[in-house]
Amino acid sequence: MPSPATLLHDQPIARRIDALLDLSRQHAEHFCSPGAWLARQRYTAEHPTSIVVMKCMDGRIHIPHATRTPLGIITPFRNLGGIFDLGWPYLGELLTDTVVDTAQAGRATLMLITYHFSRGNQARGCAGFNCDTQAAKAHAYAIAEQAGKLFGHDHQQVYPLVCGFETDSDALIIHGKEGATLDVSDWVGRAAEGLSSQLNAICPDMPHDMLRDLLPLLEGNLAHVSELQGVERELDIEHRE
Repeated sequence: MPSPATLLHDQPIARRIDALLDLSRQHAEHFCSPGAWLARQRYTAEHPTSIVVMKCMDGRIHIPHATRTPLGIITPFRNLGGIFDLGWPYLGELLTDTVVDTAQAGRATLMLITYHFSRGNQARGCAGFNCDTQAAKAHAYAIAEQAGKLFGHDHQQVYPLVCGFETDSDALIIHGKEGATLDVSDWVGRAAEGLSSQLNAICPDMPHDMLRDLLPLLEGNLAHVSELQGVERELDIEHRE
């Protein structure tokens, strides 16, 4: 393992910038490759629900990475703290156009409205809400209510789903009906097959096709979180030795 002195965040700023530019080039080359394009086409054919994510501009909130979803599948909307008002003219137009285009193609839209926090240290929470997790969560619910007014409270065409993101573990927390939650970090070491019934239990009004297309994100997140925990255990053992 590299020593702390060789880690990227300890390098001179010029070297860090070069590393980011190199990473950007790698991502661009991969995204534009024929294999990646075909993978996106296949994924969309198998999981046609359009997935929109309202999220903070904090770079830690990388939903495709945390769910192992191919890049280009999830449509992101970013702002400081994930603070939005669907009444903002340009935002409202962009979101409405996205939903309408999807509906005209015969597809529904799953709208993930996220907030983020750290269990290990409140100061690592969302700066947009002064690290106040309850305020961030309340705002996410307010956006979900706005989405219901815009696109229908029956949630058959657009399903607004409040979703927490715990940045220490990269785990998703799905908020369902009457305060029920599904915390992916609680499923580490358990069979991923149980996620479907649990999701259906906390979101009984979610259309079947949306539930089916949300499951790969949760399964991918479970694999991601499990792998990170395994790496942390290995590092802890090495440190003690």
